[in-house]
Amino acid sequence: MLADVLNQQKIPFVQKNVFGTGMAMKTGLMNERVRFYVFYGYLAEAKKIADELFSSFSEENDNED
Repeated sequence: MLADVLNQQKIPFVQKNVFGTGMAMKTGLMNERVRFYVFYGYLAEAKKIADELFSSFSEENDNED
C-alpha cells in the first residue's frame, strides 16, 4: 500500500523485508515487517503520506481499547 502511493508520487525509496522469505512463510505473512528508506530530500513528503495512510489505522486501534 505505502509502496504504491510512493511510486504514484514519484518518491524514490528502498523497501526491505525484515524477515527473510523462509521465515515469513513459516511465521505467516501477517507477521512480516517491511522497512522503507527514503532519500532525505523526500523525507518530509514521504512522512506526510505515511502519516495520512496510517493515521486512520492507528485511530481504529485506539478506539478498541
